[in-house]
Amino acid sequence: MFQAATGHSAHTDAYEAGRQAALRAQAHATQHAGRRMRPSRALVFGAAHLAQQRLFDGVADVIGRDVVLVGCSSRGQISVQGVECESVVVMLVWPGSRLAVRPVLATDVCANPYAAGLALGRQVRTQLPYATDVTTRTKLHGEHFVTIRPYTLLLFSDSTGSDHALLAGAAQALGPAFQIVGGVASSTLRMEEACVYFNGRVYHDAAVGLAIGSRVPTAIGVCHGCNADHHAMPPAPAAGNGLVSVTDNHGS
Repeated sequence: MFQAATGHSAHTDAYEAGRQAALRAQAHATQHAGRRMRPSRALVFGAAHLAQQRLFDGVADVIGRDVVLVGCSSRGQISVQGVECESVVVMLVWPGSRLAVRPVLATDVCANPYAAGLALGRQVRTQLPYATDVTTRTKLHGEHFVTIRPYTLLLFSDSTGSDHALLAGAAQALGPAFQIVGGVASSTLRMEEACVYFNGRVYHDAAVGLAIGSRVPTAIGVCHGCNADHHAMPPAPAAGNGLVSVTDNHGS
């Protein structure tokens, strides 16, 4: 149906981290396929403290500037190595004949997040084949009926606080045949702007996505909850966009 490979790097230099992660993903794909393949899509998640454009350039210099690339900055990255906080993760994708993958972008989200969501949904419907003609269907699974949705939108936004309206607009434009899954880009404790990646550029106040259409139904699993990974800290005073102190120590 399709092939994918992942790579990660914890290099402290942003460019080298992006480059190493992309090279490792390519090496895994080559080892599995027995030959070198050129990807058509890439998902990138980079540690927020790194220089984001440099990170992006490191990935692009390996896979090519014309490869569709989306992703976002993050406080934590998940890969086959587990969960890390200062790394870069790259997933390379080779869609097959039964899978269509299309990138979408909306800018100036905070000004009107609902309109931005509508714009994203309309882009998806324009690009995906037969998207306007496909509806949901139900199937008996054990003792319960489940809803089968043939289309999925992977959505990443850096517009914290306006995502409910963004999702509402996208859902309105897409209709019930689409399921939406994704996340919100994050920044560091210094509160630098979070960002998203799209085709060679780093964007702020934007949302990016990959619309996936498949002849084979896709499914999404959801689990809510978290476990603390450190001791709780009291509220910290801030000045402008920087923390003044954390537990009586200077912020970093």
